[in-house]
Amino acid sequence: MTKKLWQMGMAVALPAAAALIFGMMAAGCDDSGGDPGPKPPEQLPAAERWTKWIDGTSTAELDYTVDNAGVCTVTVSGTADDRWMAIAQYKYTGVKDASYTYEFMARTESGEREIDITYYADVFGTGEFLQIDETITINTTWKTVSVTGEKIPKAGIWNLEFLCADQLGTFYVKNISIEKVPTLDGTWLNEYRDPVYKFNNGNYEFLMESGIGNRPVQEITIYTYDSSHEGTYTTSDNNLTFFFPKVSVWVCYNKREEWIYNCTKAQFVEKVRATLTELNAPDAEITATIAEITEELSKEKNKYFSETVPYTLSGNTLTLEWNEDYTQTLTRK
Repeated sequence: MTKKLWQMGMAVALPAAAALIFGMMAAGCDDSGGDPGPKPPEQLPAAERWTKWIDGTSTAELDYTVDNAGVCTVTVSGTADDRWMAIAQYKYTGVKDASYTYEFMARTESGEREIDITYYADVFGTGEFLQIDETITINTTWKTVSVTGEKIPKAGIWNLEFLCADQLGTFYVKNISIEKVPTLDGTWLNEYRDPVYKFNNGNYEFLMESGIGNRPVQEITIYTYDSSHEGTYTTSDNNLTFFFPKVSVWVCYNKREEWIYNCTKAQFVEKVRATLTELNAPDAEITATIAEITEELSKEKNKYFSETVPYTLSGNTLTLEWNEDYTQTLTRK
C-alpha cells in the first residue's frame, strides 16, 4: 500500500512549510525529477545513482559513500530533525502508468532505526508524491525489504528515497532491485490467433461471444452474458475480476425460457421479476428469487455483473483458470 504525500499543491502528510523545499527531492539537488540526463540511471554504476537532499533549514547533516560492492553507507549527524529533512536517494527510470516492486537489503551500524520510503515526486508538474505506507524498521541484521508501489502517473527519472533525518547514526543499503510489475495491458490472442481480450489500464474489451456461466436459483435458472463486451477490471492476489456494465440474461422456468437483452444493474431486479411472471413461476418462488438477487446485487463483486477468475501472467502469456475443466491460455499480440 502507498500514500500520497503531496497532490495538487495541498500538503497531506508533511508539514506545510515543507511544501516547495521538500519538492526538490524529486531527483536530488542537481537532478530534477523527469530530466533523463545523458544516460539512464540503469546504465550508471551504483555510486552514480546515489544522491542526497537536505532541507536548507535542517539541523541534521547527511553523508553517504558507496563501496565497490555497491553497499551505500548513510550517516546522519548534527542534530536530529523531522524525518523528511534529510534524504538518501537512488535514481531509477519510471514508465508512465507502471507500478514497480522495490527491493533492497538494509541494516544499521547499531540499534534500531525507522525509515520512510518515497518513490515518486512530480515537483514541477502536479506536485504529487507517492510514499510506501508502512514505515520500515531495521536493526543490525541485514533485512530484505520488498514493497510494491502504485502506478507512476508520469514517465521520468525518479528516486527511491530513504527519509532518515530523525535519528543520528549510520545505516547501510545494498542490493537494490527495482522491477516493473507485469501488466495485462494489450490485446490477447487465443491459440487460433483470434483476439479475445483487450486490456488498457483498468478497462477491458471482450472481443468474442461467450457465455458467463450457469446461475441456478431454486427451481429457476438464470444465465447471464456480458452483452456490453467492455467494462472495467481489477486484479488482486492472482485473481482477475471483470465488471460488466450490461448483461443479457436467459431466464428459464419449467422448461420455458425468455431473454432479457442489454440489462443494466439498475434494471435487473424488475426485468427478472417481470420475466418470471410471464413464465408463470409461482409467486412464492419469484419472491424468494428476487430477495436472493437483491442481496447478491448489494455486493461489489456479485455473480450477475462480475466474474472472478484465477490468473497467472508470465511475460506475454496469460492463463485464465475458469474452472477445473477449462483453462484458457492467451498470448499478447
